Amino acid sequence: MDVVSEERNFEIQKELDDILENCTDEDNIVVLGDFNGHLGFIGLQEINRSGRYVLEIMERYNLILLNVDDRCNGEITCEENGIKSTKDFIPVNSNMYPVFKEKELDDDKKIYDLTDHCLIKLNFEVSLENSCKTKNKEII
Repeated sequence: MDVVSEERNFEIQKELDDILENCTDEDNIVVLGDFNGHLGFIGLQEINRSGRYVLEIMERYNLILLNVDDRCNGEITCEENGIKSTKDFIPVNSNMYPVFKEKELDDDKKIYDLTDHCLIKLNFEVSLENSCKTKNKEII
C-alpha cells in the first residue's frame, strides 16, 4: 500500500474512532465498510495492519462481527484480477446484534457487477415504537 493510501486509511480510522467514541450504550451501531483489511481467520489472506485495526475497534467498543455469524452466507467480499478476499466487514453493537436476521452476499455478482466488491444485503428486524416522534411530518 502506498503512503497516500496509508494516510487516507489513517484519517478514515480516526474519523471512525471519533464517531464510536461519542456513541452511548443506547445507540444502535452498524458499521459496514471496505476496511482493506484481512483478519487472518476469514478469507484467504493473513492478518494485516488494517485487519488489526478492525479487531482493535471491535474490542475497544465491544462490537460483534456479523461476517462470521451463522446467519451470514458467503465469505468472499471482493474479487480483483482473479484474487478473492474478504475485506468488507460488518461490526455491530449489542443493541443491533439481536435484531439482525441475515446477510446475503452477492458473491456471484448476479445483482450488481460494476465493481470488484460484492453487494452485501443486511436484514434487521427493528421496531419504530421507540423511534423519534415527529409532529405533522410524514415519515418516508
